[in-house]
Amino acid sequence: MNSIARYVLAATALTIATQAVAQQITFFEREGYEGRSVTTGAPISNLERAVRASSAVVSGEWEVCDGPGFTGRCVVMLPGEYPSLRAMGLSNGISSARTAPASDPRNPPSPQITFYEQPGFQGRSFVSGMPLSNLERVGRASSLVVLGGPWEVCDGERFSGRCVVLRPGTYPSFGVIGLNGAIASARPAG
Repeated sequence: MNSIARYVLAATALTIATQAVAQQITFFEREGYEGRSVTTGAPISNLERAVRASSAVVSGEWEVCDGPGFTGRCVVMLPGEYPSLRAMGLSNGISSARTAPASDPRNPPSPQITFYEQPGFQGRSFVSGMPLSNLERVGRASSLVVLGGPWEVCDGERFSGRCVVLRPGTYPSFGVIGLNGAIASARPAG
């Protein structure tokens, strides 16, 4: 085999291996990555047979549903770590999962942020896709979830003071993002 053919074969194998790893999800039986776990790169129509999921680690984009056979409440999970699925409205856990359909680059998902009253995604919540120049009107928040795109959060009203850009993911407390005080304003970044 000549060197060009070996190079093409090696590059193809590497691409396939990378794609396989890029589309994996690991489910854990309990919150905080505790209990039995299941890792897959293929669709699962009834996860209850293996382990009912309460936390997850995601590589790639996955559509997960709280009912078997991709029924019930379904959300798309972006790459990241999810110590609690309650933050995504999946308080009953995940029962089925599959790789998310490729998003249309002409119509990307809208940025969305969910604020929770207490650390660890507890208490009342508030969801927004619009800039919020004064969060005092909404109420106090202590944890948050960012979906669809990055958000800029600031400790001053009208996007002033110390500001931090948060990528999509879960933030169980504001200490992990470098803001020890309350968030006073937030808007989609970029």
